[in-house]
Amino acid sequence: MRLLKLGFLLLTALFLAGCWDYQEPDEVAWVVALGLDRGRENLLTVTLQIAVAANIAGAGGGGAGGTERTALTVSMDVPSLLAATELTHAWVNRRIDLSHTKVVIFGRELAETDFSRHLAPLVRFREFRPTTQVLVANGRAEEVLRAAEPVLETNPGKYWELHTGAWDTTGFIPRNGFLNVNIDNKSPGAAAGVILVGVRRDEGGPPDPTPKSQGSYKAGTIPRRGGPQVDIMGAAVIRNGRMVGVLNGDETAIMKMVRGTFRETIKVVPDPLHPGQFIIVQIFPRQQPEVDVRIGEDGLPRVTARVLLEGNIIFIQSGEHYERPERLRQVERAVEENLRKDARAALDKAQNEFGADFFALGYHAKRLFPTWQAWEDFAWDEKFPEAAVSIDFDFQVRQIGLLRETVPGR
Repeated sequence: MRLLKLGFLLLTALFLAGCWDYQEPDEVAWVVALGLDRGRENLLTVTLQIAVAANIAGAGGGGAGGTERTALTVSMDVPSLLAATELTHAWVNRRIDLSHTKVVIFGRELAETDFSRHLAPLVRFREFRPTTQVLVANGRAEEVLRAAEPVLETNPGKYWELHTGAWDTTGFIPRNGFLNVNIDNKSPGAAAGVILVGVRRDEGGPPDPTPKSQGSYKAGTIPRRGGPQVDIMGAAVIRNGRMVGVLNGDETAIMKMVRGTFRETIKVVPDPLHPGQFIIVQIFPRQQPEVDVRIGEDGLPRVTARVLLEGNIIFIQSGEHYERPERLRQVERAVEENLRKDARAALDKAQNEFGADFFALGYHAKRLFPTWQAWEDFAWDEKFPEAAVSIDFDFQVRQIGLLRETVPGR
């Protein structure tokens, strides 16, 4: 018996020593970005952006100074997303692998009709990571991936990771990932806010130099010249498995503030005493938003959200002495009123235009119901457009910058 046990242990050790599922890195094609559009010759047009590992390694990671391509972009018409990974072998001489995919981009036309149906297969696929970012193109995803040429990076995967990861330094990019989008899309009580991406368009129409917030634009419509062809700003709202509309940068920031995913933004606020001049402040969250939900006698929700913020004064164009302690409240009220204006616009879209709770206020209402079945029977998504919702802001100035007092120029 002892010899039999010893022989069995030696036999099992053989299995522990082997690399049964190994694959050589230079035999694999790593897909860093996926694009899905309404198909021309089949149900879907799938676009794969594949990293050219040899050229990335040759560049030494120090920037995109070389002339060789670091990514190969191919498109094909297939019946499903995962069918494209097999069809690609007809012209790519390496095994396709999705385990390092950074982004999945849906074309706008496809997102408006079949977003959930084509996102669902990825939940089960073992190569797909829940941290992968989901984007919606303000146009076709194929166009975005062909125009996406990293300028500051040699690694296309790093390019997408850094670009979508800027949600913590700006209010214009929503914080989401495949897992969060999937939860919001399937759970009652919230609509998903997905990153909006677009290709830069040529400026059209006559010049309009009137003051505008830097967050009043959407991806693909930002008035700029030079730089990369692709930009990210705003959010696509997904409700009941399809896209119902888009938010601009300012409305996306309000969504993040109410949801509690906001980290930082710079706000240009009209000076309350000097029309045509502005106060520039840097804003941070002071603590998590306070959301109170109650059910009225008429059966409709009553929601009060209070967003607590703080920030620093960066610049006062007029030279007014707002830095004095007794006058800081004037700046705070100006910032609060500016945010309320953005919140009114976002709330109007949520209730009247989209009928979608992209603030995720319903998640705060779930605790009012004893069982999940009672929560589903309440039908929050249907009642939200008629709910009484109030969003208010409490902003406090923490620092006035490196100047004790502003001295106007003469």
